Amino acid sequence: KNGDFEATGEDGRSIAGWSSYRWEGDGEVVHTSDAAFTGKKSAIVRAPGPGKIAVFQEVQLKPCSYRLKAMVAGSEL
Repeated sequence: KNGDFEATGEDGRSIAGWSSYRWEGDGEVVHTSDAAFTGKKSAIVRAPGPGKIAVFQEVQLKPCSYRLKAMVAGSEL
């Protein structure tokens, strides 16, 4: 559901179908068009320092083999 991050949530800022969780440090997940690899939108995890932040989605899958594919980039790590 919205695996390409293209759809925006109802609040105009979140990513439709996705949640975020921060359990250490300060930071946020931002829906943006500034750094998309394909399409027009992406998720950026921004933080002023070290932290642990996740972007996730719960899905129901039938038992089988699946391939998870993601593009990850970093700067000033």
